[in-house]
Amino acid sequence: MLSVLELSPGDLAEPDLIVPGELMIRLWALFTKRLPNCVVPLDLAGAFSPRELGLVGHLMWHSGTLREALRRFVRYQTIAAPHLALTVEHGPHVTAIVYRHHITFVHQLGLPVEFGLAMLQRQFERLCGTPLAPREVTFSHAARYPVSPYEAFFRTGVRFEQPRDALLFDNDVLDGSIRESDPGLLRYLEAHATRLLAALPPVEAPIVNQVRRLLSVQLDGEPPTLATVARRLAMSTRTLHRRLAAAGTSFQSVLTEVRYTSALRLLREETGNPTDVAFMLGYADLPSFYRAFKRWTGQTPQQWRTANRAL
Repeated sequence: MLSVLELSPGDLAEPDLIVPGELMIRLWALFTKRLPNCVVPLDLAGAFSPRELGLVGHLMWHSGTLREALRRFVRYQTIAAPHLALTVEHGPHVTAIVYRHHITFVHQLGLPVEFGLAMLQRQFERLCGTPLAPREVTFSHAARYPVSPYEAFFRTGVRFEQPRDALLFDNDVLDGSIRESDPGLLRYLEAHATRLLAALPPVEAPIVNQVRRLLSVQLDGEPPTLATVARRLAMSTRTLHRRLAAAGTSFQSVLTEVRYTSALRLLREETGNPTDVAFMLGYADLPSFYRAFKRWTGQTPQQWRTANRAL
């Protein structure tokens, strides 16, 4: 299985290794193919220990209450899972833990979402040392397995094809205390986690990087368009627009970024005169490029090139 996933035993022994999202999706596909008689997400979640989350798991383990453990999990989640975007919605009587992921296909696949919420439910039980029952569990995808194993695992009603992926707990449940909390150790761990979090690069949805890569090779004199990039990605313009919006950006924003960085690189080169650069970046005419460049840098292309050519 490791060879199929392009991993080595040494990779698995590396505590800070982050497995790319694409490999995780392939891993789930292998699980479902090779374990057809198992409810894979629940079986994996049942065997998962808080300490297998590394630093984030230890932060949870030494928090005072489940609510504090949840708050730390949400705050530091990107240390353990860079594309995870779990959120918490507080109500007067119920708290909703909503699962969100930057990789859209994760929600379509469904199984990683089931594992994520089941893992969190089981970690809460281990932290407080007693069985817990959420008020409700909902998933946005269709059920792949019978519902009864899910209701037995979560000890509550489970519904599929709902508006969101969420665990709902009564507030008093999350106020339960944790058996082995250590405030002194927690302060040390949290200081270390804060430093790690600040050093992490920003997480982007894969679609943004795909569009950026395509634009980088397509800026060859032909005006880049949303339709051209969508066609190369085998999707409609509407779908590409929607996915970029979900990632918090737009086609024009990514295009502007690529044009800006490419313009600086080309102008530094010996042969990079502004007329050629404007053509290579797909501008309709030279004045359009000049206006854009002046907006980016406050200088004309010639002024910037003179000041930065030797750098």
